[in-house]
Order: sequence, then structure tokens, then C-alpha cells
Amino acid sequence: MNFNALTNICPDPIIGVDRRGVINLFNASAEQVLGYHADDVIGKINICKIYASAKDARRVKRLMYEEDNGGLGKLCGIDIQLRCIDDSLVPVRLSAAAIIEDDVETGSIGFFHDLTKHKALESELKLLSITDGLSGLFNHRHFHAEIQREFERSVRSNHSFSLFCLDLDSFKLVNDILGHSIGDVVIGQVASILKKSLRSCDSAFRYGGDEFMVMLPETSLESAWQVAERVRKAFNELATQYYIRTNEDQNTVIVTMSIGLTILQKDDSVADIINRADNAMYHSKRDGGNRITTFDDAVEMASVQII
Repeated sequence: MNFNALTNICPDPIIGVDRRGVINLFNASAEQVLGYHADDVIGKINICKIYASAKDARRVKRLMYEEDNGGLGKLCGIDIQLRCIDDSLVPVRLSAAAIIEDDVETGSIGFFHDLTKHKALESELKLLSITDGLSGLFNHRHFHAEIQREFERSVRSNHSFSLFCLDLDSFKLVNDILGHSIGDVVIGQVASILKKSLRSCDSAFRYGGDEFMVMLPETSLESAWQVAERVRKAFNELATQYYIRTNEDQNTVIVTMSIGLTILQKDDSVADIINRADNAMYHSKRDGGNRITTFDDAVEMASVQII
């Protein structure tokens, strides 16, 4: 069996180049992954066109001659991207070796393992690890990672951001009287309202139980209040679905929202802004619920209810 036949049965792309970088080997898997036909590549295209950028091509060449990467003239397992014929990029893991004949380098050969499925699975697993299964929002752990990242970015760029915490009023009665399956529906509806009400740069998190956190980068307290009020009103339009008449006193309870809102202040820590939003939310609850309480330096606590 000749060399070309061997390379063509390999499931991974194999690309060979001469000393100038012009492609002289392009196996069947390379055709399938990159979309080129070998006849249109061999002897006609420089490998630089296949790499995502000229910078990547130079990096590969440089690494091949660093002893830390498998020895001089060798490269073992680096992750890069290749450019397909349609200009899309495919992630691959590259191993390569220089071809030496009579002590003269005549070219090199690269073996490229397609990482597309691996990267997709990796992204899916990462998303699952940061997502709350019931609401589809980001989870408690990811909230703390993201607010730390936003805090550092805001301090570095001298921008502020707003945070509001919301909790459902009378939600325990939903679970106790109507059942947890209905409670799950309510949580899902809150999540749906948040997704529809926020910008792409905003982030909503299920903090725990029926408590949610919403982070709004580069947003004033006034603008954040408008977003929170939009969320509260949208939920109130659904509240008639959850009238709960208690057996003891025949009172009717409606599920509503208590919201606490604050903004990043000078000399804050991450814990400071979280605690203020949380405390403002509990202030809303103490004032009867179904309202927004803001907390900042100018107005330490201001509770507003608009039916």
C-alpha cells in the first residue's frame, strides 16, 4: 500500500507542505472537513490560507522548533483553528513534524484532529454546570462568578452597574396548597418574563428557591428601576392565575413580587452590593410586598408601590 493510500484511510485530516509552505499532500479527511478538493489545493495554495490567520501559521512554525513541544522539528497536540473553503473556522488539535532528507528540511506534515464535536459537548456541559435546571436561568454559583467579573470590570473602567433582587410574595402557599408542580410553573413564568424584559448584556439568575438576582451593566438606578417595574407589572398580569383561598379564614392571597434595587457605589465590595439588594428586597416585603425598594447613598431606602 502506498503512502497516499495510507493517508486517505486516516479518519483525521493530514496536510503536507513543502519548504515554502505550499500544500503537497491533502488527504480525503482534509477534503471532507475543510471543503476543498485536493486537486484545487495541492501545488496551488499555501498553508497560511488554511490556518485561521497568518499569526497562527507563524506560531505553529515557531513551536515546531521549540524543544518543549516534542523536540526540534516536532509539534505535539496544540489547539488551533483551520479556515474552511466557506470561510468558517473549525477547531482542531494539531501534531506535526518536519520532513528531513539528507539533513535538509524539505517540508512538514501535520495531523489535525477535528474537535468540533468535542468542543460542542464541552460547551454543552459547561452550560449545564452554570444553568438552573428548573428556570433555565443561570444558577447561584454562576451568579457569584459573574458579579465578581462585572465588579472588577466596572471598577477598572470606572463604570457602575445596577443589581436587583426579587422574591415572590406568598409563594410558599402556592407549594403548600396548589402543589409543587404549580410552584414550578410559577418559577418558569418568572424566568420567561425576565428573559423577555432584559437586554442581551443583562443577566438573570435563580439565586435560590423563589429568589432571583438580575444584573444590569452600565445602568443607572433610574433605568434599572424601570426594568424592575416592567418585570413586576408583567408578573402581576399573570397573578390572577394564582388566587389562593386559604381554608382557615377564606382570605384570598395573590402571588406578587418584592424587589430590592441598588447600584454599585464607591468603595463597595461585591458582598456590599449583594447585601444591599437583598436588604432592600426584604424591606419591600416588610412594607407589604408587591413593590420596589431602592437603596443607595443619596436615598438610603425608598420603597415604592405602583399597582
